[in-house]
Amino acid sequence: MKALVMIAGNQKAKSIDLGKLTRVAIKDNQLLTILIASNTFCLEEATSIRLLQQYAVIGDTPICNPTKVHCMASRNTNNPMLVFLPSNLPDGCQILYNGIIFQGEGDEQ
Repeated sequence: MKALVMIAGNQKAKSIDLGKLTRVAIKDNQLLTILIASNTFCLEEATSIRLLQQYAVIGDTPICNPTKVHCMASRNTNNPMLVFLPSNLPDGCQILYNGIIFQGEGDEQ
């Protein structure tokens, strides 16, 4: 059985756990999994890692009871692409959800 799971704008959602699924797969030439939620929603740590392994885009989504330091960019008018710059990368990140853009002089250190 194959299924597409999309979560968007559900203010009643509190968490998601895909533990009963045996496999999360994204095939070539299909839409990427994109999960951008509000602070009322949290994502189980193991599920977030499984989604990242499938090249999901995850932003503004707290991790439920994290055991590591998860760093996720917030989408706003100054950062519409959900990326980090070396100047705004939080300290102590162990799991990075978004890319880093190096812009030249000074940033490559």
